Amino acid sequence: MTMLAERPAINSLHPDAAGLAPIHYVVGSGIRTATAEAVVWGSGFIGSNDALRMPVEQILAVRGPLTARRVVEAGGALGLPMGDPALLLPLFYDPDIAPRYDIGLIQHFREAGPNRCRACRPASACA
Repeated sequence: MTMLAERPAINSLHPDAAGLAPIHYVVGSGIRTATAEAVVWGSGFIGSNDALRMPVEQILAVRGPLTARRVVEAGGALGLPMGDPALLLPLFYDPDIAPRYDIGLIQHFREAGPNRCRACRPASACA
């Protein structure tokens, strides 16, 4: 996938990401893995025990108020812009895909799998 940077997007934990800088953390809960080479504009924490391992000066925006509070507690500035940049994705990527079902469910990767959330779907959707 190529987006604004006109370069392929790769996961920061991928071996090919070693040595690339800066690494931009934009969506999701990746701020807990962000290091000194990171720039954050929209990521957040997923757990209350997650630690910040990067300079607060490189955090330009956060996903929400809980992450903003944690950044301030770590010495960051008040009034960081907040919001999930994933809300802007349809401006850049909006494929024309015909729906196959009346309802769609996108599970978090931790819950995803064929045996999860069976109560949410009819047996015909399990095929």
